[in-house]
Amino acid sequence: MMIYFFPGLLVLVVFILSIRIFNLRQNAAHVSRMIDQHVEEVESIYRQMRGIRHDYRNQLQVLKTHLQLNQLSELEEYLDQMEHELNTVDTIVQSGNVAVDAVVNSKLTLAKQHGFTLDAKAIVPADLHITPVDMGILLGNLLSNAYEAALMSSEPFIRLYIAPIKGNLYINCTNSSRGKVRDLLNTKFGLDHGFGISRIDQIVAKYNGWISRASEEGVFSSEITLPLRSKCEPLVRK
Repeated sequence: MMIYFFPGLLVLVVFILSIRIFNLRQNAAHVSRMIDQHVEEVESIYRQMRGIRHDYRNQLQVLKTHLQLNQLSELEEYLDQMEHELNTVDTIVQSGNVAVDAVVNSKLTLAKQHGFTLDAKAIVPADLHITPVDMGILLGNLLSNAYEAALMSSEPFIRLYIAPIKGNLYINCTNSSRGKVRDLLNTKFGLDHGFGISRIDQIVAKYNGWISRASEEGVFSSEITLPLRSKCEPLVRK
């Protein structure tokens, strides 16, 4: 009997180790993909900062020239034009919550750089009881998944709507996709994408929220509601 027991045990151990190695590789692939995306986001922001610095020098020179020539009406007109440009080239969303704005603007700026059509509106209480870390995980994965799926479509777009509704924080993210998604965790969607979905589900469950996903031909949508009144411990502890 023992002769058959040890080979069977060995097969079981190998099977368990194989699953663990597979999970570790899956997590590593997701982390690597997220790091690459964060690097691209930082580089995009850095390019924007360099552009602003370059424009600032040119604009300052024009202002000084108008002032030296005592062209006050031209100076006032130029200042009005600068103010108009600053109002139109603003952050994509100003939700009222710093943590939300940081994550959303970072992700959507990258999408904008790649020619995405964007429609984003966000209103979030500044004293949101959901921790910044949890909101970062939720919105970061939600928008990363939307970005990756839309990137494969012919006309990429992302629509994001966040607002308090009837005691809940309502989040809707809709994006273009290639075809219809029938199985969220299949190989076509990607292992790291599935890992991101599980992280979103963890946050929603933690705050006793609700999530629904829907897919039509070329469009994928996620709806999330999170109660604003109940308080929970942070998912990631310092």
